[in-house]
Amino acid sequence: MWTSGPDGTATYYNQGWYDYTGTNSLEELKEKLWHMIHPDDLENTRKLWTNAVEKGEDVEIEQRLKQHDGQYLWHLSRVCVHKDDSGKLKMWVGTSTNIHAHKLAQEKIAASESHFRTLANSNSLLIWQTNEHGKTIFVNDTWRAYTGIPVEKAAISDWLNNIHPDDRDQAINDFKTANEARQSC
Repeated sequence: MWTSGPDGTATYYNQGWYDYTGTNSLEELKEKLWHMIHPDDLENTRKLWTNAVEKGEDVEIEQRLKQHDGQYLWHLSRVCVHKDDSGKLKMWVGTSTNIHAHKLAQEKIAASESHFRTLANSNSLLIWQTNEHGKTIFVNDTWRAYTGIPVEKAAISDWLNNIHPDDRDQAINDFKTANEARQSC
């Protein structure tokens, strides 16, 4: 946690900041702060902070901050403006929460999703996926080619319309049974 004056200059950092950065004084930390932001995040962070100070608005950003051991960890930083009763900006209060594990998990999920789509789209099976209400949320390229439904309409199409009428009742029954049991069909 930290605070800044109306001009955006830091006035306080809690002990967590000193421990994280390996600094011992407010002045040392203020000097080091902009250098601990990952180079790929620095320009956007400066832009957002400058804009927030100029407009007196809250800001929220995900950025990587360098720890005292040199390792960059993802943080969610939020800064809230505090104004007096007349609307004059009095100070800023900010927090940075370590979200590194969460970001790594998101990256793994995205990689897994990409892997799934690659596998699903590179085979000859007709594959579609619905949510628990039966709404189509994914169809593979083979399914789209077979049914002739364009990509933009595949996610909103009714998958039952692509099942032969003679087989539709059985497909509905199988889907409902599997869905209620939370099993694949």
